[in-house]
Amino acid sequence: KSRAKAEEEGLRVVDPATAAAEADLIMMTVPDPVQKKLYAEAIAPNLQEGDALFFAHGFNIRFGYVNPPATVDVCMVAPKGPGHLVRREYVAGRGVPAIVAVEQDFTGQAWPLALSYAKAIGSLRAGGGILKARAAEALTALAELLDIPVVTTLMGRGGIPDDHPLCLGMPGMHGNYTAVMSMQESDLLIALGSRFDDRVTGKVAEFAPHAKIVHVDIDPAELGKVRRPDVGITGDCRLVIEELINALKIIGVDTQPDRSAWRSTLSGWQEKYPLAYEQSETGELLKPQFVLEQLRDNTPDDCIVASGVGQHQMWTAQYWKFNHPYTWINSGGLGTMGFAVPAAIGAKVGRPDRMVWAVDGDGCFQMTAQELVTAASERIPVKIAILNNAYLGMVRQWQEMFYEERYSEVYLSPDLPDYKMWAEAMGCVGMRVESPEDVLPAIQRANEVDDRPVVIDFRTDAREKVFPMVPAGRSNSDIVVGPEAAR
Repeated sequence: KSRAKAEEEGLRVVDPATAAAEADLIMMTVPDPVQKKLYAEAIAPNLQEGDALFFAHGFNIRFGYVNPPATVDVCMVAPKGPGHLVRREYVAGRGVPAIVAVEQDFTGQAWPLALSYAKAIGSLRAGGGILKARAAEALTALAELLDIPVVTTLMGRGGIPDDHPLCLGMPGMHGNYTAVMSMQESDLLIALGSRFDDRVTGKVAEFAPHAKIVHVDIDPAELGKVRRPDVGITGDCRLVIEELINALKIIGVDTQPDRSAWRSTLSGWQEKYPLAYEQSETGELLKPQFVLEQLRDNTPDDCIVASGVGQHQMWTAQYWKFNHPYTWINSGGLGTMGFAVPAAIGAKVGRPDRMVWAVDGDGCFQMTAQELVTAASERIPVKIAILNNAYLGMVRQWQEMFYEERYSEVYLSPDLPDYKMWAEAMGCVGMRVESPEDVLPAIQRANEVDDRPVVIDFRTDAREKVFPMVPAGRSNSDIVVGPEAAR
């Protein structure tokens, strides 16, 4: 059928050896098991210097089962999806989503040639896949090459340094205003190693309504699961980013569109809606944001931070400055209360050269605190900051904001258990801090301890809420900035 159809289209049909001898560009689209035999018998004997050899699958090239001579160009242009669907997209004028790679560039023209066959191929949205792929450096390079801003999801914090001028911080239900709205108002959103979960998209039907979406993920099931991408690429984040950079350098990025108005909008949001809170008055309980600022400013820049789940988790993600990748340990969408203490112990064992702090809530701490017995007996000097507001704080916040203050099963106790004495009973150094002027000395003392764990019970104000906040089921455009930022 294929031969008859080709002849109907006016094409000359010949055997593979004849085709290879006469053609300058040879595209092998046969399955991998057939590819090796066909290449050896028909293609290799007929290759000439300067030929371009294209593969739709790179398995045999990658593992050395097919070894083209150094005098030909070797490229891979791999359509990502079933053939009939790829063809349908092409016929509809939407191009051919593809992974493009050049193995050999003998003629110096392999890249432009490959790109001409895969021309299918704002803001950057970097997720946890960036870190899992060890793609932090590649992400920064891509952002700088395109000069476009980057937001880092909860699982992607540190993927680009927070103090980098292109980094806007964390988006999502409790992301900062600028990061949330930069996605919402963008016209191009490049999602790298991040899934479109509802904590980031808000109401899906109203998420980034004007944006074209390029979605890169190693799991093909994520592409189109929530938001259909205009271009979907399945692949390892680092490898895809590196190939994008190579392609962009060939195409040229000298004539970038004028983004001055967009930059002005972003800087205006940053100035108008910064993260904000009111410092506690004399005699009042601590503000958790203040405690985190003191921890952040009085620990090494590459300090590793772990957290549990809840308000303390969101405040840590907001207020800590992640200028190094792989320094934020978090359970993410699993929502695992009690995660912080054992995760911090593991991090310290894995990186004994780094300082490691766990920021925990009193509810989370009660679930796995007993693991500090192990840390004490093994002399693992991990440090724990408990933001003790005597509540399951995030549940309390929802009950207050959305359930008319009908509090149910959220009150714990500031004194039961006694966290200082509990810590000491487990062989740790225990401290309790109740006034702002004592916060810094306690942190400094904890930093000096290097032969056992340290636990600090910071007594914090239960009335504090995590803002900004996108209410569940609402659009990101309905973000609530909080009373302090709104002033």
